[in-house]
Amino acid sequence: MATMKAAHHEILKEKWRQIINRYNESGLPVRQWCEENQVSATQYYYWLRVIRQETLIQI
Repeated sequence: MATMKAAHHEILKEKWRQIINRYNESGLPVRQWCEENQVSATQYYYWLRVIRQETLIQI
């Protein structure tokens, strides 16, 4: 069960990396981009934090 959760987390993390990259390329403020792309700003910030923390751990 733990490996399924870990695999699911990795899939979600990759999805959110792609979303964050699309935002970064947009040049728009976060809230505006999120509204225009039907993305929850709360989830955006959550996954941004998760990805940053895991990146720092790897370094």
